[in-house]
Amino acid sequence: MSTDGRIKKRFIAGARCSACQAQDKVMIFIAPDDEWIECVECGHTERRPKTVVSKGFFDAVHKDNSESEQVNVVQLRSIR
Repeated sequence: MSTDGRIKKRFIAGARCSACQAQDKVMIFIAPDDEWIECVECGHTERRPKTVVSKGFFDAVHKDNSESEQVNVVQLRSIR
């Protein structure tokens, strides 16, 4: 990232706009404290979220780990 405060602009090869589905028309703009994409075809913009939180995700995944986990091994045979 540039330290002089300028915004870097780059096209994202192969990217499709989520609004109009135009391919190779999406640019990424990178500023020292921000980042967003913009479609040059339809003008649609999206900003990268500052934080990502999935409510309840870690509660569901990381339950009480005191239970033992069982691991099974399956042997594969060659079909030749």
